[in-house]
Amino acid sequence: MTTTGDTDPAQTTSSARDFSMFRSELAKIAAGASHDERMRLFCDAAWNCFGNDQLGTGRNISWIGFYVISNDTSEMLLTHRRNKPACSPIGLQGACGQSWAAAQTLVVTDVAHLGKGYIACDPRDKAELVIPVLEADGTCIGVLDADSYDSHAFTEHDAREFHAALVACNITHNQSPPIRVI
Repeated sequence: MTTTGDTDPAQTTSSARDFSMFRSELAKIAAGASHDERMRLFCDAAWNCFGNDQLGTGRNISWIGFYVISNDTSEMLLTHRRNKPACSPIGLQGACGQSWAAAQTLVVTDVAHLGKGYIACDPRDKAELVIPVLEADGTCIGVLDADSYDSHAFTEHDAREFHAALVACNITHNQSPPIRVI
């Protein structure tokens, strides 16, 4: 496992995910919507812009959703997701639990790097992006989790853009969590 800084060698202009349409979709989310409703609408917008659950389609997202920590902090529970069901509850040993515990973003270039701790809800998934959802005091209450059938599908650029979108939708607080590339 490695940690990187702001450099992102896999990110090139030609392969950069275009977030402009996503930002337009997010602008439609009503400011008065509940936190729960904003999470649902966020998943819908992300799926509409980046989702594709077909194999061999490039850097598309095969699944996206939110997990929140259980009341006793022993597991994570699935809330809103697109476009198919996923494991719930899940243990804290996987990428979502690691992101929650450390309050850091994880860019998992290849889920094989996670070893036995990987929770495979869909065995076709090869890459994962997990971003903590933080309250104003820094408490992590859950994570945004995105999966792809393609290894190296997510970059630090994607992590920063998705985090900015979560902030814009008032789903997470405006503190940028550290990014760890695995």
